[in-house]
Formats: sequence, C-alpha cells, structure tokens
Amino acid sequence: MGNKYLGVLFFLLFYTTSILAVPVCTDIFQDPPVGNHHPNGLVPPDGILDQPLKDLYCERSTCWEDFTAYTTYFPPGDFDYDDGTFKKTRLTTGGVTTRLYFNTLKLTNAKLNLDRFPENLIIYVSGSLTIAGKTEINGLIYVAGSVHVSGQAKINGGLASGGSLAITGNNSSVTVDPIAIDYANFGGMCTDVPPAPTIDHYRIEFSANALACKAQPITIRACENSSCTTELSSVADVQLTKSGVAQPQDSFTGSTTRNLWHTSGGQVQLGLTNTSPSSGFRCYIDGNLVSNSACQLTYNTAGFIFDVPDKLANKPVTGIEISAVKQGDVATQCVPTFASVNKSVSFWSDYINPNEIDRPASLPISVNGSDVGLTLATAETVNLSFNATGKATLEVNYADAGKVQLNARYTGSVGADDEGLVVDGSDTFISAPVGLCITPELTCLKDDKTECSVFRKTGEDFALDIQAKAWQSDTDSDICVGNGNTPNYVQSDIALGSELVAPKPGADASVKASSYNHNASANSSNTVNQAVDEVGVFKFTAKPPEKYLGSTLALANVPMATSANVGRFIPHAFKLTAHSVIPACNHLTDSFTYMDQPFSSSITAEAINHLGARTVNYREGFAKARLGFVAENNNSGVELTSRVGGLISNPSWNGITASFALMWNQGQVSATNDIKFARLATGIADGPFESLMIGAKLNDGDGERSLVASPDMNAATSTDCTVGSLCNAKAMTPSMRMRQGRMVAENTYGPETETLRMPVTAQYWNGSAWVTSSSDSCSVLAAQTLPEPYTNVPALGYNYAGLPTGDQRINRTLGGASFINGEFTLLWQALSSSDPLYRGQVTAPIIVPDWLTWYWNWNGGAPTDLVDPRASAYFGTYRGHDRIIYWREVN
Repeated sequence: MGNKYLGVLFFLLFYTTSILAVPVCTDIFQDPPVGNHHPNGLVPPDGILDQPLKDLYCERSTCWEDFTAYTTYFPPGDFDYDDGTFKKTRLTTGGVTTRLYFNTLKLTNAKLNLDRFPENLIIYVSGSLTIAGKTEINGLIYVAGSVHVSGQAKINGGLASGGSLAITGNNSSVTVDPIAIDYANFGGMCTDVPPAPTIDHYRIEFSANALACKAQPITIRACENSSCTTELSSVADVQLTKSGVAQPQDSFTGSTTRNLWHTSGGQVQLGLTNTSPSSGFRCYIDGNLVSNSACQLTYNTAGFIFDVPDKLANKPVTGIEISAVKQGDVATQCVPTFASVNKSVSFWSDYINPNEIDRPASLPISVNGSDVGLTLATAETVNLSFNATGKATLEVNYADAGKVQLNARYTGSVGADDEGLVVDGSDTFISAPVGLCITPELTCLKDDKTECSVFRKTGEDFALDIQAKAWQSDTDSDICVGNGNTPNYVQSDIALGSELVAPKPGADASVKASSYNHNASANSSNTVNQAVDEVGVFKFTAKPPEKYLGSTLALANVPMATSANVGRFIPHAFKLTAHSVIPACNHLTDSFTYMDQPFSSSITAEAINHLGARTVNYREGFAKARLGFVAENNNSGVELTSRVGGLISNPSWNGITASFALMWNQGQVSATNDIKFARLATGIADGPFESLMIGAKLNDGDGERSLVASPDMNAATSTDCTVGSLCNAKAMTPSMRMRQGRMVAENTYGPETETLRMPVTAQYWNGSAWVTSSSDSCSVLAAQTLPEPYTNVPALGYNYAGLPTGDQRINRTLGGASFINGEFTLLWQALSSSDPLYRGQVTAPIIVPDWLTWYWNWNGGAPTDLVDPRASAYFGTYRGHDRIIYWREVN
C-alpha cells in the first residue's frame, strides 16, 4: 500500500483538495448501503502507512504474507497490506476490533469472522474490492474506490464506498447492524458522536409595509454560515424585542415566523435578545440588509392588503384579491377604505433576490396585463373596480425567477374628498423556474448504444450546460425547446448525478462534480465540468434542493432535470496484472522457440478508470479492445512487430489488424493464445534473436485512446522509453531465444535384409552457418509411413529406382518418441512374404513440423517455398568407404 494511499487521503473519488474532518460513523454506514461518500469518507489513521507493505494471500486454512506462512487468526489491532486475496478461507478474529487495510482486495468463496460479532472486524480498502462466489462476512467494510459484489455474497454489519457501489448476483445482500457500528473501534477513522453544530448569526426578515389592524409576519432564522445557505440543525432559543420589550420566547430548528401586532400604529424598533446558542443578528427589510439600528417597522393605520402566491416563472396567477383597508373601531379589525368604487392605483416592483446590483436582467412584473414600473417614479397606473365588500381582483405575472416585491399606492386627488389620503401596500412572492435544461456537449440517440461514438475516457472532463427555464404550458413535454430562460435564477447546492443507460444490468457511475451553485447569468446558462468513473452511456441529472428561496409551496420545488443520453465513455487504460510467454521448447539452460513455431502467450487484464479501479461495465459490445503484440530483439530499436502473429487456424485472430479478440467479463479478461514469430519470406535465413522481447498491447478499437497502463516497452526505440513517455506496450516475460530452424536427413545404405537407420537432425542458423540444435529434445515427428500403392510422384518428392512388385513392401517407422539433443532416427525396412525383398533406391520427403521445413528448392523453380526435407534409402547396396574410388565384387 505505502504511497499508494496518498491518492486516497484527500478523498477519494476525484479531486478533493483539503483534509477533511472525521466523519460520523452512522453517516458512512447507512441502510441501505450507499457509495459516493465524497468528500466525507474514512481516512486511515496516522502511522498506518509508514511501514513497507506485503501482499496477503489466504487460501483454506493458511495465509501467506508474501512467502511467509501465517495463520488465518487475526487479533485486535491494525494489519496493513498491499494487495489481498481470500479464496475458500475461514478467517477468525479475537475481539474488538481487528482492522485490515488493503490497497486492493478480492474475495472468492470466503468466510470471514462468522463466529464473532461484526464489530470485531473492519476492512478498509483504498482501491477496489471484488466479492464473488458464496462469500459470507460478519464485519464493517469501507472501500475508498469502487465495489462490485456478485455471486451469493452476504455481508452482516455494514458496507460503504467512496466510489461506485454495485451489488449484483444471485441473492447478494447487505444487512446493516447499527449496534455493530456503535461498538466497533474504528481507530479514529470515524466517530459515533456527531459534531456540535455552530452558529454564525441570526437573521430577522420582514416586509416594510405593516398595518396596525393586522399582525405582521416576522421571520427569524438561525444561520450556520455567513450566507445562511445552511440553517442550524439543532434547537435555538431567542426572544424578539419590539422597541426594547421582549416578546415571548421562541424555540425552533432552522427558522420560525412570529406574527407581531402593534395596534397603536407608528414605528417600532426590532431586535433579538437571550439567544441560545449565543450570537448576533442581522436585519433584512424587503430582502435588503440594513444596520441593526435601522431595523425598524412602521405600522400604518391604512393600506392595501393583497397576497401574491409563489408561482412558476411566466405563468400568470389570476383572481388575486386586493383590499384597501383601515383600522376599525376594534383595533385588531381592518375595515374597507374603498367599496363600490373605481380607483386608479399605481404599481411598481422591487427586486429582493437577486437584488438591484447582482441581477443580470430586469424583467418587469405585469398587473392585469400591463408591465409595471421598476421604481415609484416609473409606476404604472391600473384602474381597479372595488366591489361592495371593498375588494378588487388582480392578474399578476413575472417571467423571471427570484424573489420580488409588488408595491401598490393610491394618492387622493387634489380637491376631492380624499385629498391627502395615501394608501400603501406591498407583497413579496417567489417565482420559480419550471425546471432545468441540461445540454451536454454530445448526445447519442442510437438504439444500439454500443454504436455510440467515443465521447470521453473515464476521468476526462466534459461540459454540461445547465439553464433554468420558464413555464410555457401545462402540457409542455420538453422544457428545453421553446421555453424562455430565467436569468435571475440563483440556487446553491444543486445535486449532480448520473443514471446508467447501457449496458444493463451494470454499475452506476460516480461523478466528479457532485453539486454546483447556479449563478445568475444573462441567458441563465451555467457550465459545469463533469466526469465519470465508469464505462457506458449515461444520462446526467441535476436536483435542486427543496424550498427554493424558502418557499413552502410544492410548485416552487424545482424538479430534477435529466439530460439526453451521453456517451460512449471508455476506460482510462488497461492494466495488465499478468503477462507472460512460454518458449515452445523448454530446456534446463537453453529454452528456445523456432520461427513459425507456435508458443503460448498469456495475459490477465483489467479495464480501469482514472483512479485505477476496474470498470465493470466494460463487457459485451462495450468492450472492443483486442490483444496485439510488438517485438524487438535486445532493445535494438529494430521493430519486428510485423513478424508476430496468430495461427491462421485460430478464429479469434484478426489477420488484418493483427490482434486477438477478447472475451471481457465485467471489465476483466484472461486470455491464453498461441502465437508465432514468422520467418522471412525471402528464402534467406536470419537471426538468431537470442533476447527477443514480445510486448503486449491492447488495441482499444476506438482510435488508440485507451492504452496499456504503466507501459515499459517501445519496439521502435533503443533507448529507455520511459524517458519522454514513449512506451506503448507491456513487455511479456521472459525474453525469448528465437531461432530459424530446419530439419535435415542423411541418405542411408544397407542390405535389404537389415533395418536401415536414417539420421535426422534438427538445425538452427547461428548467424553464419547451420548447426545442430543440440538443445532440441522436444521436436516430434508425425508417423512417416510411405503412401501406397507405391508410385513415383516427383512433385511431392517420392521416387523409386524400381517400383516394388508383388508382395514387396517398404516400411518407414519412427525410431523413438522425440528428438534427443537435436537428433532422431528413421527406420526403413524391406518386407515380403514370398517374393525377394526389395532392392533399390527409395527417395521420399520427411514429413516435419511446418517450422522445420526449409527453402530446399528441389526442382530449382521455387526458391521461396517452404518444403519438407528429402533423403534416400538404398536397399541391397553397400555404401563402401569414402576413400575407395572403385569397388567390384568377385565370386
């Protein structure tokens, strides 16, 4: 683990930049289990990373720390490892609490802590966790990266992750045990005591227009931060003061509203006293901050009363009643000022949130179809008919979002009975967007999502444009088309997420940006840089918090928005966890392979995201990567890649792209393929290549965007390719001795009554000459019977000095099971039951493996054709001595 934890400490999904407070345990281990604990996740305690780390491998009743055997019993305390594997293992613990730390962990058919309580075992994984098979665990598991649970896994205790959390398989389940969470010793990684809330200040909020005959609502808020985007989650106690007189105590959580009377009329001074938790206050009148000394409210003896309800932006509200009232004989009774009369009333508006300075647009409020002014000086006069009960009706609309105030004033006419009369009134209301429109850079509307063009790798940023939209109609099916914008929409902590479209079933993605703050802009457009940690096609969501600007009406809750399909997202890279080749001819000190001879290659790979975790959605049509190979000898920089290929008989080999098809399963693959290194087609011997490096490449099928992780080889360079990041392949082990080979046979002579022994030798080209391949004790010849009936076939190399007659037969058989030190013997025998044995010369090809054929050019017309060696057996002939020129038999 060591330094591998460093990417986890800040935590954990994407790009957190500061050390976080210790989280509450019950916030982490929730029921049901959840992922994406970003940024507030578990962090290993200090000192746990200071030691060199070993791998832990446990199978059945034994664990190994690297190569040292260890029991499967773990007492309480911290145990720190790099990579962990448990196969068919029954692990036991000894008390509260054993804490196991891993970089990556794989569990298959494991039984962990089944005879103890869940609080006895905590497992922390900084990378990825994979659980397969019939695995049972009593314990609490936290994974900083991604989790994939399959098979029939059952976890009793708790499970959480900083990244994606996928629980699939047949009856996999997690049972959360709150008692275990309370009793477990997390070693300081989390606490069971929630941190005490802190208060920044209190707020007093009210409207400037009040009536003596009517109570005025006064809102008091307890704020955890300066902007009051977060209210106190615990109980606060305060007393509102009116001109220094304390009102009854208010106890509340977050905010409360008190109806304040002042029937005598006139101005009062408002404030707070006896606050608990103790803090100062700020005063807001009509949404504007004023000094505490100016926190004053005037109660008028006459005024307008009307209530504009919270509404959707651009949707008119009709039937709003407005009354001009005054204080009646009873101080707490409002009686009509106007009845059965027409009056011209002036209307104008004020912007509260956003205010006059911060708003990017100034759309007017309309009353009865007429736009009103933005100030008293530019107020619009509207004729109203007040009925016998003193009421008139209004239609009010506002096309933008935000909190605004509608003001009304009537001024008596000069010379009329009401000369000098001034009647004022106002009401604030909230206008909410009908929804958000999310527009990605690129969408995919294809039915087959595997055909979507590549959009991004995991971890790569892309832009989401988010606009707040106004109402158009109640039957609007797509607010992104034809709906106006709401430039003044401002809201914080809008939750961002994703929804998996394909492949299904599959793992959901965790997103880089889990929230954003929507700011006012001329066209309401905000751009969010987003990224995901999984493969596939996704929709992206934005869910604003409820109670937009504090509204309690459901219509003011801006609904969750969902984008069109976005993708295809592909892995960040391919991690080769195993990569090897096996020479075709094993020898104690000189293992080698002949050119054109199949040899085995083996890889185990994972498609990983930018955090190094496996992308489990990389499968089926979404997994397009194929395995390819590169080659060079002794880092010479002379690329030999074109000579590495698969066997023609292998259907998964693509001769055009020179790669193998792979069967990916949930982002991982293991493949064993026979490949070969080809001879030159020119008929010329080359080599030997005594240190041939074969490199593995995963061609992603998407334009070489996703490459092999941590490459260490470039077949086209002779320098250290890690300098300048020129490496593009992973060197497979071991390096190979690759030799040009052939097989030769010598003529054999002897009486027809004896078995003739024909020497056959395996040779290789040493760079200047053909020499015996003395390390070859693995080559095997197929059966070497001569085809019958015996006949001359010059094209195939069969020739008889005289054809056998009658019962004459010629047997050719193997003189052993395989070559020994590069040599072999063929046995020839002349047979007959009645006729004389065959006497004469038989010439025939020796059927050898393809890689031991050679450019023999027997007929002089095919110098680049590979053919079998040939040799002759002479029956009834004594070869004689090489120094005797003439030999004659005398009776």
